[in-house]
Amino acid sequence: MLEQIMSPGMSAEEKLRSMLEQDFKSNCLVFSRAGFINRRHYGRHAGCSNTQYYKNLFLEYEEKSGRWKTKKLLIALRSQDHANGTLKFSRGGKVDRTHYAARLGVTKAALAPHVPCVIPARRRARREGHLLKD
Repeated sequence: MLEQIMSPGMSAEEKLRSMLEQDFKSNCLVFSRAGFINRRHYGRHAGCSNTQYYKNLFLEYEEKSGRWKTKKLLIALRSQDHANGTLKFSRGGKVDRTHYAARLGVTKAALAPHVPCVIPARRRARREGHLLKD
């Protein structure tokens, strides 16, 4: 199927754009994690080993896909749980990253860069007198 959209004289960028557009229209873009297109997958099929030169192309299709990135999803889940009074806390009184990682379908380590956006929820919960739940 890929052979149909890629002719031998196409540049790598043209091949990537063609594949991304076809997958976008078919609603089957390949993602490596929440909101991020799998650049390695598309690079291999286009025959280019270094996709960093096509960053803007991938960003364009990530935006077009409308998928939320992990940070936005985490903030939305945390806000929803706070509003419902169901924030999950670990034993140490911190927001339970394991719980949110499981809900987002990512590893706990993937949430590590987003810990600063979770801290305000803990402070707000304490300020508003919410019980810290295990």
